[in-house]
Amino acid sequence: MQPTARTEAIFIGGRSGIGKTTVAAELSRLLTIDDIPHALIEGDNLDQAHPEPWRNGIDLAEQNLAAIWRNYQAAGYSRLIFTNTISVLEMPSLTAALGPDVHAIGVLLVANDPTAAHRLAQREIGSGLDDAIKRSKAAAAKLQLTASASVHRLSTDHREIRDIAAELLAISGWNKHARVADHPPR
Repeated sequence: MQPTARTEAIFIGGRSGIGKTTVAAELSRLLTIDDIPHALIEGDNLDQAHPEPWRNGIDLAEQNLAAIWRNYQAAGYSRLIFTNTISVLEMPSLTAALGPDVHAIGVLLVANDPTAAHRLAQREIGSGLDDAIKRSKAAAAKLQLTASASVHRLSTDHREIRDIAAELLAISGWNKHARVADHPPR
């Protein structure tokens, strides 16, 4: 692969238990099947520390994303799938971290409270489930109210992961059969 200046990014956000990681992994699999080069970065890991850097005004997630993305670009990658709960709210700073020539698409995954609670119960162990459900519900409300109208909203309720990922692939325009213009934000 040859280095490229243009970056295409999909920022996948949504409450805890919504399926961001699972949908991103399936999207990556679909791209791999079509031999479309891309990178997948889990944003939650970019500033995971105690005390939280962002509470002290340190934009460690953006700094780490910039450093990691430079390495991917040097290796010839130009497409990025990025997941983080509030990534769709932080697209300006995250996009800036990727460089000067970026085409970014925001996707907010949504689900009803019972669906998210059920999924969280499958993954959370120990005494943290109630807190996780409360935080997830609060995040969902904040994301719905503050996410830009240009962000695509995809429901994950009662849907197969492959179908959600296929819709995301069509929205991205990264496959041979669809373009972003075919899928305006909803």
